[in-house]
Amino acid sequence: MTQTIMNELFIKIKVMNNRMIICALALFWLSTSTTTGSCLAAEKGRAEKNAALGTDTLDALRYIREEVRLARDLYGALSDIWGLEVFENTAKSKQSLMNAVSCLLIPYGIDNPADKAGKFVNPELQELYSYLIDQGKVSRNNAIDVTILIEQTVIADINDVVLQTNAKDVHNVLILLMEGSENHLHELSRYLVMY
Repeated sequence: MTQTIMNELFIKIKVMNNRMIICALALFWLSTSTTTGSCLAAEKGRAEKNAALGTDTLDALRYIREEVRLARDLYGALSDIWGLEVFENTAKSKQSLMNAVSCLLIPYGIDNPADKAGKFVNPELQELYSYLIDQGKVSRNNAIDVTILIEQTVIADINDVVLQTNAKDVHNVLILLMEGSENHLHELSRYLVMY
């Protein structure tokens, strides 16, 4: 891709809101990084893509999207409670990562569930969220501990899916998520020392 085309793309998407920019860039990146040349397929080929990916991987991707949303909601709630900038910034970052996963899932025909803060489709994640919030309210150290725990959990779950798929578009987004979570984990570890 030439620099001129990239510049034109960035100029065109400047007028979009942040979420649309993230989605557009993620889709552009995915479409140029796949061996087929495009992951923007609409209805045509969706069944083949789903079959190639497999039900287990699709289910795991749904779970990871909701798990990343749990992390975002956790950071947002703990930011409100403790006022730590690291929580606020990480909540914003998690939103960007969640958008990337959502954009990845569109070509596979997987829609986004309702996005109500602190409410999850998966009952295990709902229970985990409630537990982490309760623990995070106890102290700043506890809040940092539970966010470290969720980052470690997200990293482990992403790693499991990375090992079970060869789909380049999925692999690229999962690596992006893992790197984001590793960066968050590093930043949180610094805060743990401070408190």
